[in-house]
Amino acid sequence: MTPTLKFGVNYDMKKDDNNTVVNIQNSISTSSSYTSYGNALSRMELIGGFGVKFDLKNNIEFLADYNGKFREDYTDHTGMFTAKYKF
Repeated sequence: MTPTLKFGVNYDMKKDDNNTVVNIQNSISTSSSYTSYGNALSRMELIGGFGVKFDLKNNIEFLADYNGKFREDYTDHTGMFTAKYKF
């Protein structure tokens, strides 16, 4: 059994404009458009995670892993189970 621990920090150097212009065209060759205004995320992001790997015999491996990303007003959780057979 092998445990892992992860920690990191991301910083967005350029803040993106989260606005999107949508064009809608109909069958008469006229179109209309509107703008969708999105929420801007904080530039600073903290990343953390942990996992554990199990080596069974010489060719079988199991891994359970969790990763989290945390910004102001935004959280992302990811979990993964992996099985490997090495031949």
